Amino acid sequence: MKNSIIDFIRWSGEIGVLAYRHPKVNISKYAKLQVNEAQEAVIVVNGTKAQKFGPGQYDLDSPNIPILRAFYGIPFGGENPWTVQAWFVNKLTPKDVDWGIDDFPIYDQTFQAQIPIEAHGKYGITVSDAERLILKLALGYPANGDGAIEVTVDHFTEQLRGELTAKTKSLITKVFSANKYGINEISAHLTDISNILGTDLNPFFDEFGCRLSKFYVTTIGIDTSTESGRIAQEAINQQTAQKISGHTWQQSKLFETAQQAVSNSQGGGILGAVMMAGMFGGIGGGNAGIMTPNYTQPTPAPVGSAGQNQPAAAPPLIKEVYCSQCSRKYTSDKRFCPHCGNQYNPCPKCGADNDASATRCVTCGTQLTPKSGTVCPNCHTSVTSGAAYCPNCGRPLSEHKCPRCGADTNGAAFCSNCGMKIN
Repeated sequence: MKNSIIDFIRWSGEIGVLAYRHPKVNISKYAKLQVNEAQEAVIVVNGTKAQKFGPGQYDLDSPNIPILRAFYGIPFGGENPWTVQAWFVNKLTPKDVDWGIDDFPIYDQTFQAQIPIEAHGKYGITVSDAERLILKLALGYPANGDGAIEVTVDHFTEQLRGELTAKTKSLITKVFSANKYGINEISAHLTDISNILGTDLNPFFDEFGCRLSKFYVTTIGIDTSTESGRIAQEAINQQTAQKISGHTWQQSKLFETAQQAVSNSQGGGILGAVMMAGMFGGIGGGNAGIMTPNYTQPTPAPVGSAGQNQPAAAPPLIKEVYCSQCSRKYTSDKRFCPHCGNQYNPCPKCGADNDASATRCVTCGTQLTPKSGTVCPNCHTSVTSGAAYCPNCGRPLSEHKCPRCGADTNGAAFCSNCGMKIN
């Protein structure tokens, strides 16, 4: 008898599987539906109408199941002439779903340039609306050999990868821009970025009946798989090495020139030794060395003019110098680096910027006098306390010195040595 046919529709559940369709699609009138804990079942009729079932056991011919009652009202010998699918949804949270995006440009505020970066992380999802998940996502999946359909977490992420990647890129770009983050400091803000992205991506997952149980950004860094990424990483590594070793950009250029000179002299010998000694004599020795490349690239431009009644003092020259801290160029008429704020500490001979603790100029090797608090009011060069003249521009530093001959005036209206009128 047909009445003796009883089908048990159930699923044991598997980790990593979001949804499972039972292989039987022509369910008997007398079938029983078994839904386990942490599951939710969805009966779908003709691919459009659906009804959800929580944990428990159900008789599908029960009057309490309105979606099937009308269809079973016509006698068909216990068989259902309409397509009826039984879907099961796993309500447990899949753990550690990996995500990643690469090769997308971000404007770095520190380097003021576009840098290709990559980002990786993990997230977990739970099913919040089983009916929406089945109708919007799962129905189109192909069946396997026995007629069943399994929608795994990997299937889910692969189907949404394109749209998810686009949204994640857009959000990361907005976070970088709004907070003015630089690639060197981004590791300190991964938690904040994770919270922002997780909150903004939840509506996207909600469209498919899911919600994020967690969302982590584990790494954001330069994408060195690209040529521009490798160039950017090399520049950052060089800057880091300079800060650790304490040498400047100018010194590193001298090292490279010295190495090339030795290489050109076939690896050493007297010529190589002499050239190497000349190079490094310009860095730490008492003279400028045999070959000291000038990386300050001076571009003279006289400023100011001499008075009619006094000899013309050497006017300060405006040069392009490299900051001893960030190695960026600026002109010597600035007292501070406009890029990093480091105070300009010029060499009295060549005007190159030096670290405040330097004892010799990194460009010409001139002996530097430690700062004593006295600064020339004309060219802002640091001078030794008690000096009568600026070593850079020659301007008298004491208000009781004659501007022509430098003799003490003791407050007199005219110089007793040369007769110059003292203003």
